Amino acid sequence: MREQINKVKNFGQFLNEDVMGTNKYYELLDNILNSGIDREFAEDDLKYKIKSLKEIKKKSHLKLYRIIFVKDKNNIDYVNLGHHFVENPYDFHEEMVDYLYGNAKKENSDINPTDVWLVTVSTPTNNIDYDETLLTYSLHPNESEITILNPTLLKLEKVDSFYED
Repeated sequence: MREQINKVKNFGQFLNEDVMGTNKYYELLDNILNSGIDREFAEDDLKYKIKSLKEIKKKSHLKLYRIIFVKDKNNIDYVNLGHHFVENPYDFHEEMVDYLYGNAKKENSDINPTDVWLVTVSTPTNNIDYDETLLTYSLHPNESEITILNPTLLKLEKVDSFYED
């Protein structure tokens, strides 16, 4: 797997090229196929992902979401919100929330599954790590994670309870 990660580089430049039929395209496709996804679906999905990233790159800013587990939203570290976000809050499916809760519980045994906050931020689209976003997608095609380069460029929009009352 590490070889696959090291082979595929420069996606930011890759998104400016005609990508179909290039070695980079097939390396990404191979990553997706290694996850067990049907070839036809994998090709269509990769083309769609590349197209959607190209559309994002044309915008000036993008709204992103992250969930954070803490007892009180005042305990969120707003300076270090992290690098991993999604473009749509509905991407936080039950299995993902459970997985993230398990990780958070290791850090803080006092939290409960309902101690989760939806953080909404905006960032310039040139703050997106397109390389890592596309690579991560190819390795985990069931996730829609967007990786940002510099968390200090995030603008906090709002924080809400993830489970609306």
